[in-house]
Amino acid sequence: MILTHDCDSRTVFDEMHFMSDYEKSIGVKGQYFLTTHYYRDQSYLSAFYDESSVSNAQKLVKAGHTIGSHSVGHFPDFNDKERFPIVKTTRDAYKASHNTQTGITTGDSTWAEVALSKEILESDLGNQVRSFRTGHLLMNKHIPIVQEEAGYSFSSCYGAGDVMTCFPFLERIGNEWSGRQSKVLQMPLHFSDVINNSPMDETNWPEKPEQWLKILNKLAGNYAPAILLIHPNREWKMLAEKLLVDRLNRQAIELYNFEDYGDFWSARRELVFEFAYVAKKDKVMIRANRADFDRNGHLSFMVETESGKQPSEIVLVDENAFSLPLQVEEVAPGKFLAYR
Repeated sequence: MILTHDCDSRTVFDEMHFMSDYEKSIGVKGQYFLTTHYYRDQSYLSAFYDESSVSNAQKLVKAGHTIGSHSVGHFPDFNDKERFPIVKTTRDAYKASHNTQTGITTGDSTWAEVALSKEILESDLGNQVRSFRTGHLLMNKHIPIVQEEAGYSFSSCYGAGDVMTCFPFLERIGNEWSGRQSKVLQMPLHFSDVINNSPMDETNWPEKPEQWLKILNKLAGNYAPAILLIHPNREWKMLAEKLLVDRLNRQAIELYNFEDYGDFWSARRELVFEFAYVAKKDKVMIRANRADFDRNGHLSFMVETESGKQPSEIVLVDENAFSLPLQVEEVAPGKFLAYR
């Protein structure tokens, strides 16, 4: 399970220390996506990203958490295909404004929302910003290329239900099937504190972790990650997260940092391995470089058999034919998970 937080209001920056302190106390690095709204948009947002907010964000870094960008303006029409061009600008010059009556943002720039926000955070916090999440999970056709050019590694801009996959994938430039594959890994969001049919509030929040746990267990049944979003704008949001963590089977489900998981998945994609079946010994051999195994201790392999029977042996070996110990578990008929 991967804990992420969107920080997109004055209240969040004032209250997020509750979540940060709790996660640090249990040895978990949370992922905090910060909105850098540094100017007042009269009809939409205040200038909540100020000296006080920067100071609170610096405390997140000192606590060991990882920081991502959540755009500058958090605009509700950021997915408009006809606007938000790729226009480079500066912090002093950029003052995009959203009209809440017409629903239209003017003076907008995808480059500023994605790349400038990253520059601002890196300048203010002194750390590398590798991850991006749009406001309202809204995507437009320019976002993938700007993310790549800005040097992002990871993105979390879709709900898993929208893209019909629970697993990370590489974006396509232009959001087109024919677009080339991006270098940015998209990691879909699975569940959050935004629950439309029964909004989460200070009276019903103790009920919500049970709903999250049901989702989490379904994902775990498919060996899928579970990325949770909680806006840390109330102390009881932290208590809800704590209630969920306390109910986890920690031997079966591990708490993982967003960017650490992204690094794991990227290394998994790049792994080069060979396999062979030795019929006489009914043996499956998997071979790869030892350095890759040592760098990625959570790697696992799925072995599927036509007969439905488990091979007498499944062996993992390095380039020197040195055998590495494996655990083997049958997860479905004829499908065997082999892991270190």
